[in-house]
Amino acid sequence: MAATTEFRLGLLAVLLLGYSDIFGLPASITAGHLALIFFLPFWLNSYLAREPRQIDINTRLSAFVVLFAAGLLMIVSIASAVHSPAPLRVGRSTIAMLAGLAMFFFVFGTFTQSRALTTLKVLVIVIASVCVLPLQGWLIPDIHSIVYEEEQDRARGTFKNQNQFGIVLSCVMPIAAALIFVTDGAQRALSVVILILLCAGLALTGSKTNLVIAAFGLTVLFFVLAANTPNPKRKLIRFASVIVIIAICLAVGGVILYYLNPRTLVLAVEYWNDGSDARTIVSRQKVWDESFAILANNPIFGGGAYSA
Repeated sequence: MAATTEFRLGLLAVLLLGYSDIFGLPASITAGHLALIFFLPFWLNSYLAREPRQIDINTRLSAFVVLFAAGLLMIVSIASAVHSPAPLRVGRSTIAMLAGLAMFFFVFGTFTQSRALTTLKVLVIVIASVCVLPLQGWLIPDIHSIVYEEEQDRARGTFKNQNQFGIVLSCVMPIAAALIFVTDGAQRALSVVILILLCAGLALTGSKTNLVIAAFGLTVLFFVLAANTPNPKRKLIRFASVIVIIAICLAVGGVILYYLNPRTLVLAVEYWNDGSDARTIVSRQKVWDESFAILANNPIFGGGAYSA
């Protein structure tokens, strides 16, 4: 199969991204991002060598739009970094976009249907392994000091902070949930265990926004997947499975929150009761409301510096 080595390099980059803070570099640049940029020429070569008939016209058109937009964004990002008093810090956005471009060529240059599934499986396994660390942290003090924020009960895993960890988990959890429906036997059982670990990890982050996002996203995903089952009998079984899986996730998350991260439960109750202790949630809602207002007033150019 073509581009086998390039595909394996992509799996290595996924592993490094999952342990980003452990393999971190100055200016918050991760080894995973550098690996993506370093492997970019290999994936670009695979993309260019791929037969055009393997990619349909609509996909090629979408690729052109993505690359054109990415190019414009990188030009703006580089210009911002050049004129900034802290170019390394500002230049992180350029690194992130180059990494995204590399991932684009990794997908379009090496993926087949089976490889796409393999990559998703590796991704959820890597992030699930990160979720094991905060659970171990409650038993091993040395691990606790590494994977938890100082003087807090919120896990950050192998990422920069607990909210970044929560964002990763809320994005990966729907993938893990979908794998339950496309695998069978031992792999399906493993997918369920992985989803439970991700739920536990998200609960330990105490990231309230990502808890809501994950709960909503999983519920919608499960019911859409169940509803799209053509066989009536299998559809009924899937709906029943959805209810059981959601109940398990809620139970695991609730138990973890109650025993290991009660602060998040208290803040949630205070929020619904309009209490003053939930300032972090209320202030975010105010920021979101004002951000949407700015977007409505300046839908094309936004409301940044010198835009008025």
